[in-house]
Amino acid sequence: MIAVGRDVMIGLGAVVYRMGWGALHGRPILASKVNTLLQILYISLVVLRAGFGMPPRSVIDALAAAVTLTVLISGAAYLREFTGRALQIAAQD
Repeated sequence: MIAVGRDVMIGLGAVVYRMGWGALHGRPILASKVNTLLQILYISLVVLRAGFGMPPRSVIDALAAAVTLTVLISGAAYLREFTGRALQIAAQD
């Protein structure tokens, strides 16, 4: 659920930025790429565990924590990046 919240925040932020400051030239940040990789790995391991009983639950729990951490880090990084850009543009006007 937290990943969906981050994606909604990024989407709404992009709309607000576009309306207030113009064209948005976004690009994925490293934390977001790592997060996507961890999410794919997490889902794969959950499916593997459901089908074959492995890996251990502790591995899935640790990966869930890593996914949560990278969601928070990437969300904060996007917020910082685009807030900084907007403030820079506002200071020039």
